[in-house]
Amino acid sequence: MNYSEGLTYVKKLEGKGSRVVYKDGEYPDLTINYPGRKRHGDYRLTLGMDDAPTHAYIAETLIEHINLKTFSFQQLKSFLEDVYTNGTNTEYNNYKLEFLKHLVYWVTLQEEVNYPRSNGYAGIKLPFCRYFEAICAAERIINISTQEIILRCNNHGAGRPRLFNIENTPSFYQY
Repeated sequence: MNYSEGLTYVKKLEGKGSRVVYKDGEYPDLTINYPGRKRHGDYRLTLGMDDAPTHAYIAETLIEHINLKTFSFQQLKSFLEDVYTNGTNTEYNNYKLEFLKHLVYWVTLQEEVNYPRSNGYAGIKLPFCRYFEAICAAERIINISTQEIILRCNNHGAGRPRLFNIENTPSFYQY
């Protein structure tokens, strides 16, 4: 499901109850709770019973994958580019990446619902920029701590954080 299809999907949830288990139980802990709080079409994604995964949680997960050498910087950069471009319309031969793909997709889709690019907001670009910065910080490509990246993920209402001057950035690393 690409992002356009995702927007259509969440709009169809209106009036269908409050909990939709995504992917017919393939990821039983990943639940879309509809409606959300912000605007028409918004939803709340939960992981487990009531935990709502945040952008900071995803950034920390990406940082952990770099630090533990579960995945390389290049693998995660390609992964982020792939999810940004294709949404969930891609497959990985790795359960962790498959699950992370769905987690990243549904958390970032909320940004497109609440802060659409068509209205001049950054939409999905804002969290994807933070995720890319997270792997760059973990790999020490940029001179910023991973803790600072987490703060940048939690800058609610403070505007768009400035972008770093990084070579060979993905297409989404711009506002």
